[in-house]
Amino acid sequence: MKGTEKYNEAVKYFVASMSRNKIKVTDEEVKALIESTLREWKDELNKQMK
Repeated sequence: MKGTEKYNEAVKYFVASMSRNKIKVTDEEVKALIESTLREWKDELNKQMK
């Protein structure tokens, strides 16, 4: 399984897991959350390396 496929499967798993707990979230919302978090981590890492 390639990286993109793993990413999409992880998103689907997370959405299904949330749904089982009666929490509604879309694939797009999860992807946006992941991308936002990664951006914050990268920005913080860059600050620390300066």
